[in-house]
Amino acid sequence: MENREKIDRILSYLELQISIPISKLKNKPIKSKNQFLKNYNQHDKATKVISLTYFQNNFSLHPIGKDLRFESVLIKNEVPDYYVEKIIDTKNIISFCFDVKSKSKKDYFGWINKRSIEDYQRFSQYCDVDVYIIFIIIEKNQIIRDFAYSNVFNDEIDHTIAWDKNEVLIFPYNEGLPFINRNPNSLSL
Repeated sequence: MENREKIDRILSYLELQISIPISKLKNKPIKSKNQFLKNYNQHDKATKVISLTYFQNNFSLHPIGKDLRFESVLIKNEVPDYYVEKIIDTKNIISFCFDVKSKSKKDYFGWINKRSIEDYQRFSQYCDVDVYIIFIIIEKNQIIRDFAYSNVFNDEIDHTIAWDKNEVLIFPYNEGLPFINRNPNSLSL
């Protein structure tokens, strides 16, 4: 599939997103609004570091999805943070999507909310694009120099229930970032 077709499919998939008011959910979230916004702030910092790394390595980045942090909704058909591509030559183009997950320690690399994984897998199949989850540690509001990633179609190696009562699938992960050969661990905010 041509990259223009992938982008068109991504745009059409965005129309399938449904926001559900949190007040309509059977199980109310355990996270407070402050915890939720703090997590979003950490996600923004982590995503900034990762997107800058790809930009510095000559990838073009296309943000997808919509920021709904100030709306009390849950999104069905969640999408990754970015669609990324790099033209190597006329016959070789690297393209994929990524979503960033900031973690408090490396022990949680590979941990992904089951609902999110199911959404990313549907997205990947519909749009014919690989999706990687990139993990980064944020400790005391600082980026720690560890990065890793999982492909959403790897077989999970375990599952558990997280502190916030979400079912989590645990995936194998690779050190570094997808399609970047050098170690990006020297980055800072």
